[in-house]
Amino acid sequence: PKKNTNAHLTPASLVSQAQKTTSTIKDANSTPIKKPSTVNSKDIWQIDEVPNNNVKTHDEVDQRPQPEYEMHYKQRITTEDVFLQMGNKNPSSASCEDLVVSYYTTSNNTSQL
Repeated sequence: PKKNTNAHLTPASLVSQAQKTTSTIKDANSTPIKKPSTVNSKDIWQIDEVPNNNVKTHDEVDQRPQPEYEMHYKQRITTEDVFLQMGNKNPSSASCEDLVVSYYTTSNNTSQL
């Protein structure tokens, strides 16, 4: 039986070598090289990785007032989880089933919500 000569082809095989070379050169020129910052061995994050405090958290186009809110994770715990510890639950947020959002408004009129 004859072997299929196209069996070794992949999607990358359809791109010519010239296209591969020019795209590699463009990628190399477009990405700036970051200079290593001063590294302290006890730091978890580098200075470059920590975002600025001036990060905008709201949309500038949407001018509606935002209420204050809090988000909490909630677990459904049974007696097996508390006393027998037979389940796979742990105190982490990975074992939470619900996300509770509590919001606080200044208005007492619920029809405005």
